[in-house]
Amino acid sequence: MRGDEPEADSRITSGVRRASLLVLLGAQAVQLAYFFPANPQVESDNTRYEEAGFNLAQGKGLSLSYATLPDEDVRSWACSRHPERCTDGDRYPTAGYPPGYQVFIAMVYSALGRSVGSLLLVQGLLHLLMMLMLETVAARRLRKPGYLFVVALGASYPFLARQAGMVMSDHLHAVLLFAAVWANFVIAEVRWRAFATGLFLATATLTRPYSFVAIPFLLFIPSVRRSIAPSPAALALFVIALLVPFGSWVGRNAEVFGRFIPFTTTGIGASIYLNKTEATIGSGLEPGKAASIYRELGTVAEGDITTWKGDRKLRDAGLRWMLENPLKVLAAIPARVPRIWVSMGFQGQGLHPLAALLIIYLGGLLVLGVIGLVRRPFGPWLFPLVVILAYWAFLLHTPGDARRSLALRLPLLLFAGAAVDDLFERLLKRFH
Repeated sequence: MRGDEPEADSRITSGVRRASLLVLLGAQAVQLAYFFPANPQVESDNTRYEEAGFNLAQGKGLSLSYATLPDEDVRSWACSRHPERCTDGDRYPTAGYPPGYQVFIAMVYSALGRSVGSLLLVQGLLHLLMMLMLETVAARRLRKPGYLFVVALGASYPFLARQAGMVMSDHLHAVLLFAAVWANFVIAEVRWRAFATGLFLATATLTRPYSFVAIPFLLFIPSVRRSIAPSPAALALFVIALLVPFGSWVGRNAEVFGRFIPFTTTGIGASIYLNKTEATIGSGLEPGKAASIYRELGTVAEGDITTWKGDRKLRDAGLRWMLENPLKVLAAIPARVPRIWVSMGFQGQGLHPLAALLIIYLGGLLVLGVIGLVRRPFGPWLFPLVVILAYWAFLLHTPGDARRSLALRLPLLLFAGAAVDDLFERLLKRFH
């Protein structure tokens, strides 16, 4: 144990754990089967992940066809420096998306061949591994009431299982980020713990960059840094684990494009501009509104919103509107706090029929999680606490959907379990 953390309840026997794990994994396996598509395929712009992953598996580097991502600027940067990499049709090197998910696809395709069904099956196995990690952390760090609560909620939680059945980077990002939480809680040897935590955090961030905002807080708040890496050797390993993946990606982009590209060439211009469309058009959930939003984004970008030039146009226009309307921006933020957590429906399709139930279910979990955050600001809990708060604060810059908070679901569930432990402890004291 580290810090002021209470001892886990010794009444969580091996028998209780085996039964709980059977329920948790069995329930999630049923959900994975339910959400597994009858005809596995790649939808929307996720074809860019899949194509780049396949090209990488074929030894063609991280590349895309111009038809898939028509970014003339990026193609000219790469092809002017490396014309030999631009001789296979309209294929050219890309940095349009973070590399993590594309590397994962390449690994699966190298082993199993190009099969979307196989890719989703592997994601399902990773999902069950994530649930196993959840049970392990809960058993190590919670008392019996909190442990049983986490297992029960984990067994009934459908959103991550649904995401595992899609070709999209969100689920792998959630798995890797929770692996960092697992390593921070479970690995006893301080140097291995620091290294594993840093490596999982780096790979999660290079799969979906939102978690990057937590890294400065992890490194520069002394109490947080010491909770992760209490010795100079552990701190050095934590930093190395962060720097090597990021350094490899930044170095590759410098060599290929001759530019400093820490994440992607697409940027967050569209996300920033959504502040304006939220105020002038409305929510993308409402029927017809999503189409209007995308139409305006395309008009401002003067083409594809994911190109280097289009992203800059959207970023500049979005920031300009935010500076001209600061009160509207600030007034919109409070409503985003629950909205990026509660899944209310599907884009362009209006509210889900179970929206009221989801508000109670997910809203209750959010409240319990926040209570746990307040009551666990010490020891190994500091790492997930900082990640959750920094990540959440970053998400507030845009009116995004609840899918973007998926990676925070299991870490916050652990805090909700801690809140349940505290509640039962107070009840026992009152009645004894």
